[in-house]
Amino acid sequence: MIGSQWIPWTQTHVSRQLDLILPLRYSTVRSPREIVRKLFLNFEISTPTAFSNSHPKVYHEAMSPSSGEINELRTLLARFPVWDRIPTPILDELCNCTQTITVAHRRPLFLDDKPSSGIYVVKRGEFKVTLISSEGREQILYLADRGKMIIEAFLPSGGPNHCSAFSRDESEAWELASPNLCRLMSRSPELATAVAESMAFRSNRHIDLVFALSLRSVERRLAAFILELARRAHAEPGRTFVLPREINVSTVACLLGTVREEVTRAQTRLQKKGLVQISRHQVVVHDIDALEALVNE
Repeated sequence: MIGSQWIPWTQTHVSRQLDLILPLRYSTVRSPREIVRKLFLNFEISTPTAFSNSHPKVYHEAMSPSSGEINELRTLLARFPVWDRIPTPILDELCNCTQTITVAHRRPLFLDDKPSSGIYVVKRGEFKVTLISSEGREQILYLADRGKMIIEAFLPSGGPNHCSAFSRDESEAWELASPNLCRLMSRSPELATAVAESMAFRSNRHIDLVFALSLRSVERRLAAFILELARRAHAEPGRTFVLPREINVSTVACLLGTVREEVTRAQTRLQKKGLVQISRHQVVVHDIDALEALVNE
């Protein structure tokens, strides 16, 4: 009962948030070159045989995980909030039903408007969960690397996906298929609660994205992005902190809902204020407190 009451409502709530992000993001006009690049990506997806010499015809390969991989997945799942409360027999049965999905570089794990498939946990590599408009413009919702959960493709009441996920490199993910999840949730309120908790967490992050796109300038969005990276790296207030620069400007622009030219201008403004120093390989954060004050002003 707990699953039937909570999950469909949370699913609808998340889907409506994704529908709202599209017009907020795509009010910014992308360059014709960027649009052509994205349309070329869409063409690759729809016609893989056109590039058979350089791209594999199969987007991903599914295999049953080994016993060692099952133990690894069980350990990762137990780290998520509330998932550690799931009874061991239920968690074991869920992990034994998984498949390991290997996805080639820049290929889809799942696609918008296609049937939902389940929950994914990243085993290796990195995926971007993204919205792409019919004009080829892109809004990246988030990047998911090892150990992260991708829950947007789990729609227990049916219906198509509202976003897509692509590998940034050759990547692997464990798939917790929707039929197995629904079957086990009907037997385990703890599992249903854990799934609802994960969906609620992702819903809150979508709310944060809507807030940033609609109410923050690009400069404040960039400051918030750098601040979050610094906090994840355990930066201490009052001390200069160095972050490796692992994401290019185009990807940052897609994460912040803007274009690369606006990101470059925002970088210049932050540097003139003495908050950061950005080079090709690193970001030096001079004043974390001032950066946070700019985000919250």
